[in-house]
Amino acid sequence: MSGHETADFAEAGLGAPRPYALVRGRVKPSKDLELTTLVVLSANSPSTPLQPHYARIADLCTPVPCTVAEIAGRLKQPLQVVKVMVSDMIVDHYLVVPPAPGMFGSEAVGSDLDLLKDVLNGLRNLL
Repeated sequence: MSGHETADFAEAGLGAPRPYALVRGRVKPSKDLELTTLVVLSANSPSTPLQPHYARIADLCTPVPCTVAEIAGRLKQPLQVVKVMVSDMIVDHYLVVPPAPGMFGSEAVGSDLDLLKDVLNGLRNLL
C-alpha cells in the first residue's frame, strides 16, 4: 500500500485512478464486512506510510469508529471497492473492528435500551 502508484497517475496527467484500479481489480474482500461494520484506526497500526486513498480511510476512522457505508459515502467510492480497501487495512493491522456495544454483560444492554427509548421519545416530541 505504498503511495507510489497513485502519484504515478497524477504525474502522468491521467487524473485519479479508476476505483477498481485502487484495489488491483479485486472485488471480493478478504474479511466479511457489512454496511454497518464499524472500524477504527488501530492503536498499534504500522508506521509504514499509506497510499493516499488508504490514508483517507485512516483519517476518517480516527479517533471515532466509522461504518463501512459511511466511508464509502465520504470517499465517493463504490461500496465493494471500499470493502476491499477496509479489509486490506484490517489484515495489515491498520484498522480494527471494535467490540459491539452490549457484548460485555447486561449493564451495557440496558444502557443501549435506555438510549433507544430516549431517541424514540425525542422523535415523538418532534411530531
